[in-house]
Amino acid sequence: MNKIAKETKSQALEVDALHFSSDILSSVVVLLGLILMSFGINGADAIAALFVALFVMHAGYTMGKRTIKVLMDAAPEGTLETIEEQIKKVENVLEIKQLRVRPAGTTLFVELTIEVNRRLTTEQVHILKRNIADKIKSKISDVDLLIHTIPISVKSETIVERIHILVENHSLEAHNVYVHTNDKFYYYN
Repeated sequence: MNKIAKETKSQALEVDALHFSSDILSSVVVLLGLILMSFGINGADAIAALFVALFVMHAGYTMGKRTIKVLMDAAPEGTLETIEEQIKKVENVLEIKQLRVRPAGTTLFVELTIEVNRRLTTEQVHILKRNIADKIKSKISDVDLLIHTIPISVKSETIVERIHILVENHSLEAHNVYVHTNDKFYYYN
């Protein structure tokens, strides 16, 4: 039963498996205590009762801790690191601004926001998102992804590229723009 509980990530089955195993273990310890008492070992039943009480306390703490994690939508250990590692492998991801992971049954819901170069085309951004999804799904099988992108200017952006973006953003046309700086000459046609 414990194997099925882990495969399905079912809290109810996990608690039921723990309850079943604790009943068996408690019965064995109590029976052992009674057998030792019949051989004249005084206090064996008290030691057995103490062992059962400690086991029940440990099981209650363990299951309570897991239940709180589920109620708080805590991601499984190592998941955030795995996802970040996979995202960083994808070209054109400048920075991860936000990453949220929430389990729901066997599915992990992942929402992330990344910064990308504003010069990327819509098609390039789509390919970038698909590459991120492929990388994450290669490590985590049951995942539902939502990827947001924030286009930003990069330091390597030239003044001509900035003018071109400004013109495009305002639905204008610009021709024969000359830009002179101390060491360079730029021309935008």
